[in-house]
Amino acid sequence: MKKTLVFSDLNFKFDKYKSYAIIGSSGSGKSTLAKILMKIEKDYSGNIFFENTPLKQFKEEDILLYTSR
Repeated sequence: MKKTLVFSDLNFKFDKYKSYAIIGSSGSGKSTLAKILMKIEKDYSGNIFFENTPLKQFKEEDILLYTSR
């Protein structure tokens, strides 16, 4: 399967206890970003940190603990 570049030089910081909306046109990567953050999509390059820990070190169960708050 051919890989497609979805994001390039993407940087953001989410503040604790705030809600955010991810908006963009069709095909801009909204669903891909959500899948990566929820550890549904695991085949990506680059670095994502959550509380100074690489996202790739978290288990799916760990992510659910943070998202259910």
